[in-house]
Amino acid sequence: MSDFWQTDHHEHLLRQFDARYPEIELEVMIAEDGDVLDLLQAGRVHLGVVRAQPNLPVDIAVARLQVEAQMAVFLHRDHPLAQLKTLSESELEGVRHLRLNTWVEASEPAPMGRIWSAPTYLLLLEMAEQGFGWTILPRWLVKQFGHGVLKELSMPGWPQHIAIEVVWSRRTPPGPAGRWMIDQLCAQPRV
Repeated sequence: MSDFWQTDHHEHLLRQFDARYPEIELEVMIAEDGDVLDLLQAGRVHLGVVRAQPNLPVDIAVARLQVEAQMAVFLHRDHPLAQLKTLSESELEGVRHLRLNTWVEASEPAPMGRIWSAPTYLLLLEMAEQGFGWTILPRWLVKQFGHGVLKELSMPGWPQHIAIEVVWSRRTPPGPAGRWMIDQLCAQPRV
């Protein structure tokens, strides 16, 4: 499950799961993008909730969820650039970029410039709050777990709305409880 998946979306679902399948062991892991797909292919997990992927391996099945994530650019409120009304990406070039770097995608060439990376959005939140640079984070995560020291930057194209999918292995499809979870995830969210 990705950090950009809002906890309030799944709290009700987990309560229903607990009532319906009280004897099933549930382990929730935080992983992003390619790491989730890798865990599925390795047989380590049965389901994944990820941002919509442009390409999936043929052995991975997918269904779109009815919710989305809102991602925004954040910087410590005391940074001089945080005082500007609007920014361009070029104005951030001199500031360290705190970026997501998953285990599987760690082999890809890293972007140039001053960069620190972490495998989860929660770690990026912490580094940004400590003033180490700017980062892209889920808005809900900053609101719920932030300490009020980050400022959302006003930039062209931001915030972004990210489609979310549930993925599972075609080789080892989920059983009845997993299928129930997929159906519930894909249903219209509670309001």
